[in-house]
Amino acid sequence: RLVLEDAASRLSATARRDGAFGDIRLSREHLAAARRDTSLRLLKRAITDVSGADYPPRQRSIDKVLDDIATDTPAQTLGGCVLWTDGDDLAICREPAATKTAPIKPGQQTWDGRWAVTAPEKVEALWIGSLGDLGLQAAPSMARVYGSQPTGDWQNQPRILQKATPAVFASEMTSPESLVAIPCAGAFFTDQAKGIDVRLSAPGDAGAQS
Repeated sequence: RLVLEDAASRLSATARRDGAFGDIRLSREHLAAARRDTSLRLLKRAITDVSGADYPPRQRSIDKVLDDIATDTPAQTLGGCVLWTDGDDLAICREPAATKTAPIKPGQQTWDGRWAVTAPEKVEALWIGSLGDLGLQAAPSMARVYGSQPTGDWQNQPRILQKATPAVFASEMTSPESLVAIPCAGAFFTDQAKGIDVRLSAPGDAGAQS
């Protein structure tokens, strides 16, 4: 088993890229060229890294993804993630529907197992959750009204990934009207979210779970 883990780690060094918005990209060429058991291990690891799950999806589902690696396939959900082919890569991001909104607390906390959320001592009643379809639809008009545009890097990402981005809302019901900010995209639509920082946790970071 240690030999397989070592082989997967070596493959990861050349085949895997971690994005700034929580996505992981795996080189389709490298996956196809490597030993199947090594590629399967790397794919399982990427999915559980994104989802935060203790165990990967069923073997049959993982096998199907690898069988289709050379084919441009539509987006599919698997193990709390969304997988899709993006040029030379197999892209993986969080499935918005698999996440839960959580109240933002003063100080530091971890949302969805991967995102470090920092808020000032006097934080208003705000919630963090995935931007989702409705939030993504509302973002352009919010940006025009409040004059805070998301970064060009975020705007250039696929919509699938944008919908999975953590966002701040004024209520637990993540409606377009309650969208307050998309912090990791640099967009703050009201002063309510002032001082809130959301970024990917470094491996091993500790914090209150939410």
